[in-house]
Amino acid sequence: STLLASSAASDVYKRQGEFNEELTMEEMIEQCAEMYAMNSGGDAAAVEAARTHMTELFPTLKRWKK
Repeated sequence: STLLASSAASDVYKRQGEFNEELTMEEMIEQCAEMYAMNSGGDAAAVEAARTHMTELFPTLKRWKK
């Protein structure tokens, strides 16, 4: 699920309270979309829906919240 992909990205890039990867939000979304595509069997509509969801969700996360 998209929420799972977002949570997985958070787990991967946040260790001990620090973000270990210096990615822009756009880079993170693209990387997560690529992982989602691999796990969804390449369903283009599902990948685009996940990308849209991440584009809405990620700005609310502590890492990118303004």
